[in-house]
Order: sequence, then C-alpha cells, then structure tokens
Amino acid sequence: MDNCKEVLDKILQNTKKKASSKIKVADKKLYEQVLMEMLQAEGFSDATEKYIYDGLKFCGAKPLKEYICHAKNPVDVFHRFTRGNLYGKKTTETARMVFSLFGLCLNDRLQEVELLAAIIMRIPTVVMNKEKKLDGNAPKYVEQFFKTLNNDVVLPTAKVMNEAGLQMGAMRNFNQFIAQIKGHYDFSKMDIACQKKMSMLENWFVPESPKATEEQALQLEEKQAKPVQPVKENKSNAKEQVVPQNAKLVSQNDNGNSAADKEDKQAEENVQAILAGYEKKIKDLQQLCKHTQQHLERLELEKKSYLDKIAQKEESIENLQALLAANKSEIAKLQASLASSEQNAAEQEKMINVLKAEVEKAPVEFLNSLCSKLRIEYLDFMESDDMDMSVDLGENFRDQLRNVFAICIKAGMKF
Repeated sequence: MDNCKEVLDKILQNTKKKASSKIKVADKKLYEQVLMEMLQAEGFSDATEKYIYDGLKFCGAKPLKEYICHAKNPVDVFHRFTRGNLYGKKTTETARMVFSLFGLCLNDRLQEVELLAAIIMRIPTVVMNKEKKLDGNAPKYVEQFFKTLNNDVVLPTAKVMNEAGLQMGAMRNFNQFIAQIKGHYDFSKMDIACQKKMSMLENWFVPESPKATEEQALQLEEKQAKPVQPVKENKSNAKEQVVPQNAKLVSQNDNGNSAADKEDKQAEENVQAILAGYEKKIKDLQQLCKHTQQHLERLELEKKSYLDKIAQKEESIENLQALLAANKSEIAKLQASLASSEQNAAEQEKMINVLKAEVEKAPVEFLNSLCSKLRIEYLDFMESDDMDMSVDLGENFRDQLRNVFAICIKAGMKF
C-alpha cells in the first residue's frame, strides 16, 4: 500500500505544473492502474479519495467508475463517494468528477440504470456553488462531457429510469438544468455532434402525449362487432312516401354517411393510438430486455473474472504446495545430514577422550620406565654411601653418572 502511495505521489510531483494534454500517456496509464490497485486493496478511504480527485487530469473518473461498477451494490458505493470529505468542497472539481462518471456510465455497454438514476439526481445540485448559483466553469466541463459522450449512445427510457428509482421531480430538475446550461452556449460555434447529444438529453424525460387506453380499444371492438339492423318497410304508406320523401331520404342518407365516416375515422384514430401504445410498451419491454441482457452479460463477465481469479489462486496454491514439498525434502536431507554429523561428532569425541586418557597416562609410564632403568645405578650408589672416598670410587661414580645421563638421553631428554 505504501508503495502505491509512493508511485502516485511521485507522478503527481513530476506533473505538478503540467496541463493534462502535456502529461505523458505512460504516466496517465500508470496512475490509473496504481490507483485502481489501491482502491481494490484499501477501498474508498480518505487517502484514496484524495488520489481520485488528484487524478482527474490523468484519467478522469475511470478508476472510480470501475471500483463502483464492480462493487456488490454500486449505488451504495456511489453514495459513500458523495459522503466523502472532499465531495462538494471544491464545486468545479466535484462537478467534473460527477460528469466524468456520468459520461463513462452512459458510454458503458452494460449500463447500470440504478447508478445512472443516482447520478442524475445529484447533477442539478453538484453544479451549484456556495451561493446557490450555477458554477462559472459549468459550461466548460458540461461541453467536455458532451464531447466525450459516444455518438451512438443509447439512453434508457424514462419508464426504465423511473423503475430504477428516478422520480418525476428529479426528471424535471434534470430537464431544467439542461435548459439552463443550454443558454450559456453559442451554437454557431458548437460542434454539431455536441448539439445533437445535448438535444437528445434535453428530450430524454419529456412527457409523451396520452394514448388511448385498452378499455377504449375493447369498447371499440364490441361496437364494431354488433350486427347492423335492417330497415323495416311500411307497405301501406309506400305509395304516399315515394315522391314527397325522396329528397328527405337523400338528406338523411348524407347525414348518416357523414356520421358513419366520422365514426370510422374516430375508430381508426383510436386503433392507431392503441397500436402506438402497444408499440411503446413493446419498445419499453425491448429496452428492459436489453438492460437485463446487459446485466446478465456483466454478471457473466464478473463470473469469468472470479473464475480466472480462482484459477490463479489454485495455481498459486499448487505452486506453494510444490514449494512446501521441496522444502520438506530439503529439511529431511538436512536432518539426515545433521544426524550423520552428530554421529561423527560423537565418534570423534570418543577418540579425543581416548587420546586424552593416553596423553594423561603417558608421563606416568615414562617416569615409571625411567625409574626402572635408573634403579640399578641408584642401588649401586646407595651401597657406596658408607664407603670412604677414593680415586677408584670417584672413577666408579663418574662411570655410573655417565650411564645415568646416557639412560636419560635415550629416554628423550636433552641437555
């Protein structure tokens, strides 16, 4: 962990006075990679929060987005981010981070609609400064948000977002924010793609015109299913009505036809409205299926990631087991070598004791041997102890003394 902080601090120090466009791509990638490792190891803390905001010019909200989307409950992690010590402390930095996260989540093929709903609810307030006015830098980073948004981005329907927790009030607030921020741009200077994406978000939550209900459709079907009643002819007055009623009948037929046409037209409009309502429901269901499929794909990716991690852990365990077996074998060899060394040491100690005993016994044996050799000369000397000294006796002592020295020299003495 300390190593991650050292790397990040070093990158920040080296790029302290550089703009984002002047920073090396390698430094940006390294910062992103190390910060993601730190988030995975430590989670969202005061230290990681600081490096997240410091890394805006390196990688935007990419590490934060990856950490949030791979969490068990992304919305809870996002709310933890919004409760951080630095959230809202500097309006521009906080808003840039939220819009970067918003764009990354919209561009993601596997959109987390609940997370999108939580972010949208924060957008109208995150761009307001302490005076409750629109941040002066908002037009810049919002335009940058539109530039980074994919041209083929697919927005979840209002119904899907509502089911994900985005209330109508929040939708209105978001529409009002887009309308408000739109007034700060000169569209003659804005990129056409950005204009289209702004218009798309502006109309994201616009309410649709009401459609005919299913009850109206059933009533229409029942009405169309009723049989037409035949007109009864009055034979008694037939002759009297032929001429005078002719013009009246024509007028009644015209009025009847006009009413029938009007009714048919209304019925057709109702049917078209019903079909449009069904098409809208089909689109909503298709969108829901799409998001469900995307969620399943995300789960599959997470499953694959977990399986890969498990495989790596198993491989690591096998390597450790092999290393443990090798160490056990080496320990057994060392123990055998130690036992052999101890045995050799015991034998050598025994030999030393024998030699020591022999060394201790050698002087006694030497003295005893010397004494036995000098005993004859000693006995001769003791016999002449009472004799008077004479020339012959002196010569005898000289010979005797010469024999004593000869015995001593022979025994190893040096004079």
